Amino acid sequence: MNLFPVLYVMCFVAQFAFVPLFLKYYWPVKCKTSLMYKMICASLYLIAAVSCMKAADNFSPFAKYMLTALIVGWFGDLFLHIISEKKVYFAIGFLSFMTGHVFFVLAFLNVQKNMFPTAPVFAAGEIIAIVLIFAGFAAYAVITKMKLGVIGIAIGVYAVVISSMFVKGVSLCTRLFISGSTLTAWSLATVGIGAILFVMSDATLAEMLFGSHKSRLLRIFNITTYFAGQMLLASSILVLS
Repeated sequence: MNLFPVLYVMCFVAQFAFVPLFLKYYWPVKCKTSLMYKMICASLYLIAAVSCMKAADNFSPFAKYMLTALIVGWFGDLFLHIISEKKVYFAIGFLSFMTGHVFFVLAFLNVQKNMFPTAPVFAAGEIIAIVLIFAGFAAYAVITKMKLGVIGIAIGVYAVVISSMFVKGVSLCTRLFISGSTLTAWSLATVGIGAILFVMSDATLAEMLFGSHKSRLLRIFNITTYFAGQMLLASSILVLS
């Protein structure tokens, strides 16, 4: 009997218990207990990804890119939550997540290459979409007077990278839909929604870190969309390759 599908489901269900616990101890400020629960939640999406690989016997480049993205995301979760005044931890966490988005893009491009070999790496429409999304982020930051400080350029680069991840994820789902692929529904439910939730989470985090809105409801939205997004992206390994 293959127990990995059961383990995958258990990870998914466990998130409903541990994410609320993390949120409970994460307000109003992070602490050692919140760090513990956060890393449990992060480990669950990693275990879910490995379970998907084993359950589907999927060790394709796509699956490996996705797993790598989730692993560096795990380190991002760790370093961003370490309680310290040293900026180096934030920098490592920030770079970890940016690296993770690069691997997500590589994963989506791998599926695109296999299923749509004549498609360009980035189509003109995709580039335009990335530019428009970035412009929207930049305009919002200026209008709301976000205090980005010296890391403004780094935040800008991150915005381009996550916008690319979002656009390539949605583009892949769109190509599958247009082609009539049987993978359309699953890709939309995992890659499409997962990418959307990740962007929503990061946009909320930016508002809390550099903007003027810092509320418990905003933090709940930020955390729930983040872990839901990671779990959905991990789930894509079950079918896509």
